[in-house]
Amino acid sequence: MEDLITKLGLEHLSTEDKDKILVQIADSLSQRLVVRVYDRLLEPDREIFDKLTEQGTPDEINSFLTEKIPDLDEIRDEEVEGIIEELDDFLTEARKK
Repeated sequence: MEDLITKLGLEHLSTEDKDKILVQIADSLSQRLVVRVYDRLLEPDREIFDKLTEQGTPDEINSFLTEKIPDLDEIRDEEVEGIIEELDDFLTEARKK
């Protein structure tokens, strides 16, 4: 995750601020992944996924999705890159002001 902080040019921030940003990025990534993979699940798998998101552990959810979505890592990488691009664009605009 420090690579992400460096890539975005946020090394100067306090550890607390970096942690807040990383939590927001992780939440955003999680939401984006759910949107992308949910449509690819069959209805019975959606029901299992829904139960896992309510009662399962992150490891259980990840194992389930890895089994059901063979290209999950590729989707995750695409979403991470999308978040990085959006944040980089936002920060570039913010620095101009």
